[in-house]
Formats: sequence, structure tokens, C-alpha cells
Amino acid sequence: MIKKAYVKYFLTILSLFFLLSLNENIPGSRALGAEEYIFTFPVDETWNLSNSIVRISLNQQMQDFASPSLLSDTFLVVDISQSNITFEPGTLYVDVIADDSIVASRSLVIPESVPVEEPSGDFVTDIQPVEDAIENISELATEPYSIDKDPKVKGSIKELAKGKDKKETVPVLITIRGNKNEIEQNILSSGSALWETSDSNIIAAELEIEDFYNISLDDDVLEVWPDRKTQVFLNESVYQIHADSLWNIGLNGSGIKVAILDTGVENPNVVAETDFTGTSVDDRNGHGSFVATVLTSVAPGVQIYSGKVLDDSGSGQLSWLINGIEWAMANNVDVISLSLGAIYTENPEELLSAPEVLKVEEAIANGITVVIASGNCRGGCGSFYGVTTPGIAEHAITVGAVDDANTVASFSSGDVINGYIKPDLVAPGVGICSESLCSSGTSISTPHVAGGVALLLQNTSMPPALVKDLLENGAVDLGDAEEDVYYGSGILDLSGIFGAPAVSVEKPRNYTLSIPSLSVGQESEFVIVFNNTESENRKIAVQWDFEEFDADLSHHVKNTIPAKKTKQYTYTVTPSVPGLHMLHIDISEDGTVLYHIDRVVMVNDDYTDRFTGVQVQYG
Repeated sequence: MIKKAYVKYFLTILSLFFLLSLNENIPGSRALGAEEYIFTFPVDETWNLSNSIVRISLNQQMQDFASPSLLSDTFLVVDISQSNITFEPGTLYVDVIADDSIVASRSLVIPESVPVEEPSGDFVTDIQPVEDAIENISELATEPYSIDKDPKVKGSIKELAKGKDKKETVPVLITIRGNKNEIEQNILSSGSALWETSDSNIIAAELEIEDFYNISLDDDVLEVWPDRKTQVFLNESVYQIHADSLWNIGLNGSGIKVAILDTGVENPNVVAETDFTGTSVDDRNGHGSFVATVLTSVAPGVQIYSGKVLDDSGSGQLSWLINGIEWAMANNVDVISLSLGAIYTENPEELLSAPEVLKVEEAIANGITVVIASGNCRGGCGSFYGVTTPGIAEHAITVGAVDDANTVASFSSGDVINGYIKPDLVAPGVGICSESLCSSGTSISTPHVAGGVALLLQNTSMPPALVKDLLENGAVDLGDAEEDVYYGSGILDLSGIFGAPAVSVEKPRNYTLSIPSLSVGQESEFVIVFNNTESENRKIAVQWDFEEFDADLSHHVKNTIPAKKTKQYTYTVTPSVPGLHMLHIDISEDGTVLYHIDRVVMVNDDYTDRFTGVQVQYG
């Protein structure tokens, strides 16, 4: 039991029923119910009652009591029936004010439907000691506490508690104000168990049934909610970016080294870890481990290099980040994932030569693809509203967030910086859940993209610029035509890299592209059909470039397409090298490129197709 709370509860019952017995003959008191005229406040030892008043207010009325009544130095008792307040519909407030500050407050809603009469009677000035009042307490004082009737107990707890013994426990989340440590110590002293929570206003506990009323009596306890079990929902977000389109051809990120620079990582894929914060490599915050969970849900075969550049509170110095990037470069990682950022007061252009931005650009120049969160400041981080640094780095892949309906998140940062747009693309980042945690933010969008990069790099070596171009060209445009500061080039769509996007692209296009399945030594044909929708003839040229590891195969053809007619352009190749290859296509008119298309195509090492027939992109 929690002895302190138990005593408070018992004394409150005593004082309440004693005062009710004194008030039962007050004319008008039954209009609201006699008990509603009595307000009892547990006295905090920090209150300076020698300089205190009780203020009663209702609508435009207000009255102060200069000498509140004390019950055995334990409770402050206020009988509002003795005030000059005219009772009328509204919310009545009773505030205890000590040293000019409100130290406790109660309220009572007086509804329209209650017939209110003005109370009268003599003010109760003499309060009997508790020991003398015990004889006058009615049998109602022994009425047992009921979870069902406790307004602080929420959700399904009442169902969970049914039929349980008083020593059995229920997992709960307790929302609080005030001293978290003191409330936790009270819970522990009762025999209930605690779970660690980083939020200063939430306590997680396995609370014994018999301790619910003791917890509920604490003024600093606001509500008690069930601590519900969660399940993995990451399967929804990985399908939202169509990671399965690459899994289906055998890609899982195996052998790709990804550096997560964060709060540390607890994940079985970690192969190396180090600390730059002066604490330890352990993730005592949870953020980095959550990032790793998202990453490995997209690319389960990656090797994680964990550099702790944020301390256990989730904050750090840019110098720690710079050290982390240096460490990642020394370990020859393929990808760096940064779910972090810093705000600033300068224009973003002024920071393009800042050390952290230059270090990111250095890593990219050394062949590492760097993926960075755009920041959660669209709605403002104080007075800051832009893309955080180092997400402003031009050649990094900067990631914003969308929800499961592909709508940009209200917090997702974006900006035009030195003529280019950030973010570069977006990924799921709202309400993403793992086994024990749900989270939102561009921090969560970032590992979706980093995982996609790992899948892309598994069977081929690509420079960061090409990786970025492929992801942007394969993205599904969700905002204004071309890039915009909300969605960048659109949502990451890994199926769009290998031919047709799984979601139709809302851009007017006059062509259809068919991509065949390819095998070494087998002649295959790419086809573009261009539709001239105009009322005059057009001269349309198509330039094909197919990159083999040993050669670049090019083909150029130009045709006149009559008005309102179509023309077919074909390109025949016989690949000699298996693996991933780049296909570049330019569709132009009079020297002006109308459409530039980049696709990665897979060449199989035998005649067994790994794709289910021809993939078609409709424009």
C-alpha cells in the first residue's frame, strides 16, 4: 500500500462527511447537493498559509476568504455556501492562493438544468479535531473504492481489472504533472513495478489493483491509461515505398555497409560501434535503435556501423557529428544515414561552407551516399522554419515526410536554398510503429530512403550522384509539377527504378515505354510509342544509351510523326554482362529534350526470367 496516499484518502472521507453533517440544514444547499458546497485541499508543506487566501469565482463574481479553515494541519476546507456568490449556471472556481501564487485549484460546473438557490446559514468556524469527529461519520465512509467510478481511470482498464485479485497487476500509463521521482517512489513502495520512460510527464507501471485509488488521490496524477500492447506496422510503410519490388529480384542490402550516426544502436545487424559523446556506445534513448529497425525492415541484409553522436538525451554537438562522418569514411561505408539536424539563425546559403556541410560533401565526393532528414520545422522550431543543417547540403539526399495517404506531414521542412530545392524526396514518416514504439518525423523517413539505397547498391557500384538521380527520377510526383518544397521530386518508389512506377504519375506524358526482361546473350527489344496529340506534324527524336560494364551501347533515331498519329521507336540489345545496368533515354524535339528517362534494368545470367513478362510504363 501507499501509506501517505491512504492516510490522505481516509482523512478526506472523514472531513467531507463531517462537514456534510454540519451543512445538512443549510437552506438551498440541496439544490446542488450538499456535498458540492465542500472543497477539501490536502495541504502541501511548501505552502505559506500565513500569507494565503481562498478565492471563489463564478462568471463575473469573485470573493476572497482571508482565513481558510484547517483540519488537523492536514487539509484546507472551504465551505462555499458561506460566500456571497450568487449561484448561477457556469463554472465555479475555488483557488488557494499563497504568496500571491495559485497553489491549488478546484472547479465545479453548475449546469442550466439544476434549480439553484442561494445558500444561507452560519459560517463554520470551529472544526473539530479528527479524533472527535470520527464518532459522527456515517457508514457511507466505509464505501469501497471502485475503479469503475474513478474519472481518472481511462480506456479499457476497467475491463482489464474485472475479476482480478487486489494483488494482481494491470499495465498502465500514468500522465502526471509535478515531481515524477516522488510519484515513482510512491508506486515502488507499494510493491508495483515501473518501466523506464523518457517522457517527464508519463509513468509506465504494472500497477496493483489495490493501489489504483491511492494513485488516483494524488493531485499530480492526471489520468491513468492502459499500456496497450503494440505490434509491428513497418510492413505497411515498406510496401508504401514498394521495397518488395527489389526483394522479389533477390535484393536485401546484403554486404552493404550503412553508418547510422545517432544515439547509438541496439540491433543484431551492428558490426561495429563507437561513441563520440563521452558516455557509452549503448542506446539509452532509443532513437537510433528505432532508426535501425526501419532501415533493416527495408534492407534486412545490411551491415550497420553505429556511431553515437547524440547523447542519452538525444542532443549533441556538430563536432561529434563531424567526428562520426570521419569515422564512417575511415570504415569505407557505402551509405551514411543522418536522422538529425541543427537549427540556425543565418540564411541557409551562409551555411553551405559550414564545417558539417563541407564534411557531408566530402563524404559524398568519396563515394558515400549520404541520406539526411530535412527537419521537423515546417510549423516552426521556435523562430526557425527551414531545413536543418546538414540537410541543406546540395548533393546529399534530403528526405521529408508523408503520412500513409502520401500527404506531406505538417512538420516536414522544405526550402529553396541557393537555387535548389530541399527535400529531394519524401518517404513515410507519420505514425510508424515498431514492436514497442510509435514515432513520427523526418528522422523516421530517412532510414526508409537509406534502406532503399542499400538495396540499389547491392549488386552494383554507383556514384552518389547517380543514386540520387535514380531515386528522384523513379519517385512518384505528389505535389506541383516537377520539384516543390513539400514533396521534392515525390515519394520514394523503388519499383519506379526498375521500369514502371507502381503508382501512376500525374504528369502529362505522350509516350509509352516497354522494358523487356533481359538475359545474357539473348536479343531483346526496348520500345517507345510516342503519341502526337497536336494538329500538326512533329519531328521527334529518341536517344538510347545502355551502360554495360565494358561498353556503352547507344542508338539514335528520328522520325516525323503525323498529326494525331503515333510512331514506334525500337532499340534492340544483346547484353553480354549480367547484373544491374543503366538505361538513359532522351526524347527530344528540335534539339530540346522533352523527356529524360533513367531506369535501372536487370540482366539475368541465364534465360530464366526474373520478371513476370514485359513491364510497361504508361504516360
